[in-house]
Amino acid sequence: IDNYIEIYIESSIDKITHFDQRRIYKKKKVVGLDIVKQIPKNPHISIFNNFEKNQKYYAKKIFDEIVDILKKWL
Repeated sequence: IDNYIEIYIESSIDKITHFDQRRIYKKKKVVGLDIVKQIPKNPHISIFNNFEKNQKYYAKKIFDEIVDILKKWL
C-alpha cells in the first residue's frame, strides 16, 4: 500500500490486563486472549511497551520514527 506506515506495538498480556482500568480484558472476544493476534511480518515501526515509560515517551518515539521514514520517502 502506498503512503502507509505500519506500526506494531507489542506488550505483555499480563501487563495489559493489570493496567486495564476499563475492564476491556474481562469481556469476551478480546485480541490476545480469545482472538489470536496477528503479528505483522515486516512493520515499519515496532515498539515494545513494558509500561515502564509514560504515554508521551511512546508517542514521541513513534512520531520521531515516522518523521525519519517520511524523510527517506521524500
